[in-house]
Amino acid sequence: MSIVTVQLGQCGNQIGFEVFDVLFNDSHCPGGLCSKRENEAYQASCKERFFSEEENGVPVARAVLVDMEPKVINQTLSKAARSGWWKYGQHSCFCQKQGSGNNWAYGYSVHGPRHKESIMNLIQKEVEKCDSLSGFFIIMSMAGGTGSGLGTFVTQNLQDQYSSALKMNQIIWPYGTGEV
Repeated sequence: MSIVTVQLGQCGNQIGFEVFDVLFNDSHCPGGLCSKRENEAYQASCKERFFSEEENGVPVARAVLVDMEPKVINQTLSKAARSGWWKYGQHSCFCQKQGSGNNWAYGYSVHGPRHKESIMNLIQKEVEKCDSLSGFFIIMSMAGGTGSGLGTFVTQNLQDQYSSALKMNQIIWPYGTGEV
């Protein structure tokens, strides 16, 4: 039962990288806090649910990365590649040159409808790689425009298109003071 992760906006992509890095490390850790049998079952579960494998054995995150600006996605892809242990799929990213300007409504009402087909096609391609889809792990921020606005739009579309699949939204609340 595979889980496709959808990383939205700067926050979603940065947190998503950290999640996959921990999942990879967990799935390759020789020891654990439980019995050997339980640890092996957990490791196998992490690999099966969150990663696919290339022919050369390199784990590939079951993820779609979405941001309206390329900077964070490029950084995220580079960090994963530099790890040398796992990576993101070559064609699993969607970005543009213009952000959402910390504006929820712009992310939801402008970028959502404008890029719906492209984003949902990327998600569909990732789903098709799964033997059996369990659900979606959606990582986004409550502040800003892409993660919050476009994230809400994408989540609604996932519910419409995959109504029987589990959807778990990991919502990050911003720091108490600052820009957004």
